[in-house]
Amino acid sequence: MKKICIVLSVCAPLWGLTSCVNNGGNSVQEQSGLETLMGESVQQPLDTISGLVGEDTSMNFLQLITSQGDTLELELNDEVDRQASIEVGNRIDVVVQRDIDSTLTVISTHDADLN
Repeated sequence: MKKICIVLSVCAPLWGLTSCVNNGGNSVQEQSGLETLMGESVQQPLDTISGLVGEDTSMNFLQLITSQGDTLELELNDEVDRQASIEVGNRIDVVVQRDIDSTLTVISTHDADLN
């Protein structure tokens, strides 16, 4: 019985330490430190999504139907650079930024290049 207790007392802390390390060797605490830099989120690269303007588009929200058939509801705040003619049925390109939690933030809208 003493051997089992000794083995458990040695293995439990080692198991706890190894569970905090991911495959790259960085601890979870170090990884979360990379996600924030001086209290600000690290910005992800920009993506462009093309699609048709949907019927539920309003002044502050854009419904975008992608070529894959997905329907996206995107918020259009005052900071969005609106260069596209946002009318139902128009094909537009939307430049978005994906945050760490996969939230899409609209940066700008443009009329689709149909070349």
